[in-house]
Amino acid sequence: MRRIVTLLFLLIWVLFLFTASGQSCSSFAVFGQEAIYGSNLDWFPPDQARFSIHRSGRDIKYFTLEYRMEGNYRKTMGMNCQGLMASLQTVPPLNNYSIGQRGVYISEVFQWALANSRNINEIKGYLKGKEVFAVPGFFLHLHLADRWGGAMVIEVEEDGLVVVETSRDFSLMTNFYNSRYLPGEITCPRYLLLEEIILAEGETFSVQDAWKALWETRQATTRISLVFLPERRKILMAWNGDFSLSWEIDLEKEILIATGENEGKQIFSLDSRGLNTSDLGIVFDDLISSGQTYFMEREKAEAFLGKFCYSPGGVAEVFYEKGMLNLDLPNIPPVLLIPKEGKIFSLDMMFAQIEFWEEAGEFQGFTLFHTSGSKEVPRKTD
Repeated sequence: MRRIVTLLFLLIWVLFLFTASGQSCSSFAVFGQEAIYGSNLDWFPPDQARFSIHRSGRDIKYFTLEYRMEGNYRKTMGMNCQGLMASLQTVPPLNNYSIGQRGVYISEVFQWALANSRNINEIKGYLKGKEVFAVPGFFLHLHLADRWGGAMVIEVEEDGLVVVETSRDFSLMTNFYNSRYLPGEITCPRYLLLEEIILAEGETFSVQDAWKALWETRQATTRISLVFLPERRKILMAWNGDFSLSWEIDLEKEILIATGENEGKQIFSLDSRGLNTSDLGIVFDDLISSGQTYFMEREKAEAFLGKFCYSPGGVAEVFYEKGMLNLDLPNIPPVLLIPKEGKIFSLDMMFAQIEFWEEAGEFQGFTLFHTSGSKEVPRKTD
């Protein structure tokens, strides 16, 4: 019964995760003169985030960042006082899922790691003999790193748990399945740019370099950027891609302090109840920082609307809601279509894009491009 209740709870969580964009999140761990972690967190539409410091039964303090959608907060990023970092980020949907009676959800691994572990080896011990699994629609993978240079990515593939460890002095994760690619086969621009910046700096990789990496890989929906300093037990944070206004979280003192232009002007205590972004006067932008927006005028959107033959018996639909285009694919909750240029759109929450094609001046279908290939999807005529 408890398993069923937990499963239903997580299914509800899945719907919120699909509503919130995580398609462009990036995280890295670099082990140079000191260990430095970094992350850009992305979601749309903008809503509040919450920052908290918790204390586990093992007397381990840990910081978590949660975002709010539809009134519910979901943990997505954190670091504990032992220097263990954990980050949950989205990946494309799978057709099959590993589900077992002796398993734990990937979100439970995230929580256990922050509350109990000091290093990657302890997490390996926790996972030994367990099956890690997802539920339909729960498309996440988990980035873990410790301050001694241990790092791994945990993913749930069709055949079950896959653990990807690094043999280099850094570890990266964006929004594709790390287990499916060798380093030389990766094409994700954010991943490659992070790799280039880290390799260029080598062992001298600094806090300034971490901010540079986050700045260079920020996206239209980047809400919060973080630099973690595990040996100092501090987290640096900025929002909306504006690094001139920032905050510092001190895990030892359990406080959040304004830095940058407002240095020393505001100090807040942090506990398990947390502080919301509204408490700090943080307002997330509705518009993309580059000036482009998600929104499209109804008259312009009309040409793209309609139903399309996605598969035998499966219909995809492009519809207009709250000023934005959405794509409803079979067995997947609707995703936003993010305008790129002309007839090309990115798919929110998925490492993919579509390009509409036309005949006789009207759009007759679209091509879906994704990590494993492309698919022609003609307009439904009956």
